[in-house]
Amino acid sequence: MGKLVIAVFCLVAPFMAAYSEPVEWSPPIAIPSPPFGIKETHRIYDGQEGYRDAGNGPYTIYVDNSASNCSNWGPATEKKPRCDIPTDISKAGTVVEVHGGPYDYHGNKIAINANGTLEKPVFLRGVDDGKGYPSIFNAVNATLQGKYFIIENLIFNKTQVRNGGNRDAPYGRQFIAMRNLEIFGHPRKNGSVLDGEDIVFYNNHVHHNQGDDRHGTSVRSGANRVWILDNYYHHNGGDAIQFCHGCRKAPPRNVYVGRNTMHSDRENAIDLKYGENIIISQNTMYGYKVARPDVRWCFDDDSFCGVYSSGSDGSAIVIGSDGAPTNPWILFNNVSKSAQGIRVEEVYGAWIVGNQISNVSGRAISLEKNGQPLTIIGNTIYGAETGIDQFWRDNFELTIENNIFANIRGLYLDVGVDVARQSSIRNNIFWNNGKSIPFRWGRNPTKASTSANLNNRTRGRGNIAADPGFVDAAQGNFNLRRDSAAIGTGTSTLQESDAQFKSYFGEQLSILFDIDGNRLAIADGGEKNGASDIGNHRYIPAAE
Repeated sequence: MGKLVIAVFCLVAPFMAAYSEPVEWSPPIAIPSPPFGIKETHRIYDGQEGYRDAGNGPYTIYVDNSASNCSNWGPATEKKPRCDIPTDISKAGTVVEVHGGPYDYHGNKIAINANGTLEKPVFLRGVDDGKGYPSIFNAVNATLQGKYFIIENLIFNKTQVRNGGNRDAPYGRQFIAMRNLEIFGHPRKNGSVLDGEDIVFYNNHVHHNQGDDRHGTSVRSGANRVWILDNYYHHNGGDAIQFCHGCRKAPPRNVYVGRNTMHSDRENAIDLKYGENIIISQNTMYGYKVARPDVRWCFDDDSFCGVYSSGSDGSAIVIGSDGAPTNPWILFNNVSKSAQGIRVEEVYGAWIVGNQISNVSGRAISLEKNGQPLTIIGNTIYGAETGIDQFWRDNFELTIENNIFANIRGLYLDVGVDVARQSSIRNNIFWNNGKSIPFRWGRNPTKASTSANLNNRTRGRGNIAADPGFVDAAQGNFNLRRDSAAIGTGTSTLQESDAQFKSYFGEQLSILFDIDGNRLAIADGGEKNGASDIGNHRYIPAAE
């Protein structure tokens, strides 16, 4: 690719204040809380014997390479700090407080191993002395591994962050939390790579890692119980988040991607290749455009132009690219201002529920190779060239219910004979500003102007040709007005899917919510006429 030129970014993430336990933090909809890594802070050691406090809470090892009297053989205190970050932290309860920087590794790798316990986790934490958080610079990669290990408040510049890859992991790779980090500027590698078990990647800013086909976060083969939560991704050379290539035998399992903001990466926001039991919930994705391989391409912030070997059709979410995941749940995500919404290449059982796809230039949902079964319920699709487009192979069995399709420029549905024959389409709302609705459900494209006409021609039932009654769709407000035809006219399919969801992920979790986190009345016994609302917003009078 072309010469990589990265500007000097003054892009410390707005959430990068000294880490403290989130006030009343709750997980995204339908995602379980991680057992370790969000709420623990070094203040659990306040007042305990053996801990000092230099004004930033308790510590046991004080590191400051900018101090003239630092020494790796000294007491590692504020008055006599250590020069280098220790790489073997064998004592549970250790708190390493890092000042100064940058810590320049001159192109060498670094591995830090920590041996914490649930009662005494190890902390590696940066402190802002007025010039920003300490920076780990040009280490190629920093491998952070061990158990009950929390890394926070550090900047990784031209340094990949990972918690696996080394054969030598003396304390294992389990219960590791990486939070409040900035990871940027790597010219050749993915920004971060997640491996191991019970891994939390939380509240990080991952951006401008612009190598050829390089991603913000890659989830490795064999990873199990991984949480990717509340992060900010943008302007990476590949996907914001990608699951592993070629890992059919040991795909990532039980991975939860929630409430992240992703935009303007060169390929996709989320690319699911292999994986099992995946929840993608309440993420915001926008600004994904077509990127052809081997053609000069520029990021929208002018940070870099170059020729890349990989390409993208501008889909925000891709399911089954170069692999087929099993049991992914795509829930309550907001996708907008991209070339495509959600592309399903191939998958073994998938649910697309409660999402909002608006103002995309191409297909809102596209179907390519295989999806049996594929359940598409309770979504709001507004402003696209095509609503649902099954444009290649016929290996799909679709349940399309309780969705709103409005302001589609071309065909609202484009589904062939074989797929239509084994699929159901019920209780959806279609609206074309009072004009007839073009669609293909079977052999030839046709048009419908009334609800009865729509149902007769689709071999479905309960579909409605009517204004969905959005509060202000032009401004992105898809809440329902009190006169909306969507109120109380849905099916019970969401309850049935909720039962399936619980069978996979536990009775304590549920998908009976709308995109804003409002619990659906059907969860407590029913809405108007005992039915659900159509679309991804529950009718709330106060939202009008």
